[in-house]
Amino acid sequence: MYPTKAERQHVAFLVIKKYPFLEDSIGTGIGSWETAFKHRFKNIRKKGRSLTLPSLDANESRKIDSQQTKKRKVEECITMPEGETEETCEEHIEVLKKEMARKTNRNMAVVKELMAITFAYRRTAFLKGTMSVGECLESYPALKLPSTVKEEFGRIMGKPNPVKCMANTFKEVWVQKILKYGLTQTVGNSIIASIDEACQDNPNKKSAIEEAAAAYLLPSLLKEKRGTAENFIKICTDDESIGKAIEETKTPRIVGSGEFWCLEPLYIAAEGVVIISLGGSSSLANASSLLVASYYVFNIKYPLKCTNVYIFCEATLLGNEQEAKKRVTVNKFMSALA
Repeated sequence: MYPTKAERQHVAFLVIKKYPFLEDSIGTGIGSWETAFKHRFKNIRKKGRSLTLPSLDANESRKIDSQQTKKRKVEECITMPEGETEETCEEHIEVLKKEMARKTNRNMAVVKELMAITFAYRRTAFLKGTMSVGECLESYPALKLPSTVKEEFGRIMGKPNPVKCMANTFKEVWVQKILKYGLTQTVGNSIIASIDEACQDNPNKKSAIEEAAAAYLLPSLLKEKRGTAENFIKICTDDESIGKAIEETKTPRIVGSGEFWCLEPLYIAAEGVVIISLGGSSSLANASSLLVASYYVFNIKYPLKCTNVYIFCEATLLGNEQEAKKRVTVNKFMSALA
C-alpha cells in the first residue's frame, strides 16, 4: 500500500517494456506512469481509511439544494459615470459580448474600458439578486477571466489589486503559522506527511506545496465536517467525474483533480457552471483568494456549511473581523495562530 518511488518506477519500466507504444515521448519514458501509480495508491489508501471513519448519510453529505444561491444584503451607493444611461450601457454590453466572442485578436483594452464604464449598471443589477451566475456570465462573459474578476473585485473594494494583496498576505503571514499549528492536530497528520513526500519529489516547488497545504488544511483545522469542507474545495479522485462535481456545485467553490498542490484541471464553479478556468500553474492560495473575490463579484452569501473558513479569510486577508469575533471556533483558531 506504500510503494517507494523506486518500486513505482520499476513497475512503470515493466509496463513500457511489454507495451513500448505506451512510453512517454519525453524524459525517461516512465514519468507519467510512475505519477499515475502514486496517485492510484494514494486514492486506495484514502478509501481504506474512510472505511474506519463514522459513515455519513450519502444523501446528507452530498445533497445540493436546487434553489439559486442566497444573495448578500449589501447597501452600496453606486452612480453611473457622467453621460452614461441604461441605453448606452446596454450598447456597451453588446460590444463586450462581440469582443469576447472573438477567438483571436481580442481587444482586451476595449474589454477593460467597457467593463469599467458599465460597472455601476452591472453592480446595481447584481445587487438586486435577480440574476443567476449563468445569466451574469452570459451578459458579461469577461467575468470568466481571472484578470477581469480581479479588476471587478478591486472596483468593489475601492482598492488596487486586492486579490494579489490577499494571496501575498496568506503566503507571507499565515502559511507557516497554519502548518505549524497543523502539526499539533491529528487532522493535519496526513496532509503534513503529503508535504514531505511531495517536496522530496519536487524540491523546487517547496513554497508552492506548503502554500497549497495550508489552504487545503483550513476546513479541517476550523473543525468543518468532512462533507461540508467541500463547500470550499472539492478535489475529485480518479473515480469521480469533475463534470458532475461542477454540476452539483451550488455556492462558489474550488473544483479540481489531482494532488492538492498540483491540481489540473482547476476551476472555480457555482450554480452548476464554471466561473473561472485556472491553468495548472495557478496555486491553491491564489485560487482561494479568487474564490473569496467571486462571492463579492456575484454578490453571493457564504454557505452556512463551511462558513468558518470564509470568515477566517475575511478577517485575516481583508481585515473584516466583525463576524470573526462572533464565532468561537474562528476566534480560538486565530488565537492559536497568534
